[in-house]
Amino acid sequence: MKTNLFACLCAAGLLLAGCSTAPADEWTSLFDGESLNGWTPNESPESWKIEDGAIVTAGTRSHLFYTGDVNGGSFKNFELSLEVMTTPNSNSGIYFHTAFQDEGWPAAGYECQVLNSSSAEPGNLPEHKMTGSIYAIRNIWKSPVPDGEWFNYRIRVEGKTVRTYINDMLAAEYTEPESPYRPEGFPGRLLGEGTFALQCHDPASVVSYKNIRVKVLADDLPTPGTPPEDLEFEEDPGPGSTEFPPHRPPHPPEGRTHLRRCPGPGPEIWIHLRGGRQLRSENGI
Repeated sequence: MKTNLFACLCAAGLLLAGCSTAPADEWTSLFDGESLNGWTPNESPESWKIEDGAIVTAGTRSHLFYTGDVNGGSFKNFELSLEVMTTPNSNSGIYFHTAFQDEGWPAAGYECQVLNSSSAEPGNLPEHKMTGSIYAIRNIWKSPVPDGEWFNYRIRVEGKTVRTYINDMLAAEYTEPESPYRPEGFPGRLLGEGTFALQCHDPASVVSYKNIRVKVLADDLPTPGTPPEDLEFEEDPGPGSTEFPPHRPPHPPEGRTHLRRCPGPGPEIWIHLRGGRQLRSENGI
């Protein structure tokens, strides 16, 4: 009987050894700087490489999911810190509360945008959801950092509040209401728990990530922020927008002025004129 008990204890110890519980409120590394150990790409695994101690996006669409042992690979309340560097017009993103999927854009969780500069083909508007944005939920109009320089990107989730920080400066904040509006196609853009993922957006987007660390926070932390009160306004992304949520009619009533949400230097002001014409003013000027 003693022998059997000892054998059971040893087996239990071996099982626990395979799952690393991150110390609460302490930084734990998620990337060894040398390999993709603990990370799993989905489609187009050749789109990822290691260069000079960094994970680099380098190919067609792919997402790199954290599948390592830290905290069992699942995180609820946490602080994630990464060093990031972009090349001009490079698009990428950092997902959290997500889950591995074989292909496509991750359906679960939120994306925090990585985009420091943007251009567009003639006749199209450039992307204006810039670095620090909680993608399509709280958008930054101008990037707070340039291309070609390493910067710190920090994401903190406490209860129902998400905050992003760029070089320790608060960039965006969002507190999810009890019944958030989510249009068809985005039912999983909700807080819960899950893993992290990095995005390789396209072959022209080259973005580097290093010094990836997480600080696991207690599951029972209170929500520090306040959810939006005007949920109807939350459903309104802007005039003629095809952005999330893509439901707004192309031309609101003539003479209406629309202030578009922007936690950056100032709002984007749209004035609707006769004949469907629009005036747009960046930062209110």
